[in-house]
Amino acid sequence: MPLNDRKKIFEKFYRGADAQKLAMGSGLGLFIAKTGIEANGGEAWFESDKKRGTTFYFTVPKRNPTK
Repeated sequence: MPLNDRKKIFEKFYRGADAQKLAMGSGLGLFIAKTGIEANGGEAWFESDKKRGTTFYFTVPKRNPTK
């Protein structure tokens, strides 16, 4: 993933250069996912390596069941 994309990847309506070339996506998927994760107390992030590609991660805290 290019460095320019890394800074903006979770922004609303942002589409990376590859997505723009292929005319794919709305730029909302990662924004919506991160917003939902954070609304539930979690975190979202990614790691990118030129040879291995990009991997996205998230955590969401476990909720205690109500009785």
